Amino acid sequence: MNLPKGDVPQGAQEKVADTTVEEPKYEEPAAEAPRVEEPTVEEPKSSGLNIGFQTIGREKVNATFTKRPLGFSFKLSAPLSVTKVTPGGQADSLGVVPGMEIIDVQGQAICGVDGKCVMETLKAESANLPEA
Repeated sequence: MNLPKGDVPQGAQEKVADTTVEEPKYEEPAAEAPRVEEPTVEEPKSSGLNIGFQTIGREKVNATFTKRPLGFSFKLSAPLSVTKVTPGGQADSLGVVPGMEIIDVQGQAICGVDGKCVMETLKAESANLPEA
C-alpha cells in the first residue's frame, strides 16, 4: 500500500527507523610514554695531560699541558727533578721551573717509579695532544 507521506492509517503504528546519530566523542590522544634516552657511553674527552709538581718549598702545583712539546726536561733518577724549562714554552707558561719534582701524572703518584718509566708514560699520555 502506497500512502502519501505523513498519512498513517488509523490504528496502525507508525514505524520510524531509528536514525539517532550519536555525537562523535572527542578522545584525547593517548599520552605518549615519556621517552627514556638510552645512556650513551662516550669516550672521555682529553682535557690535557695533568702533571703534579712539588716546588722547592714543598707546595704542590698542578699543571695541565694541552699541546706538545711539553717544554721541560727532568733527570731520570729519583727525585725526578725538572732540570730545564724551555723559555716561552708551555711548561714555562704554566709556571714550571727547574728544581720542581714530578710527583704525579694524571693523578697517579709516581713515587718510587723508575724515571724511564715516567718518561714513557709522559710520551704515551701526551701522544694525543696536538702539536704547538
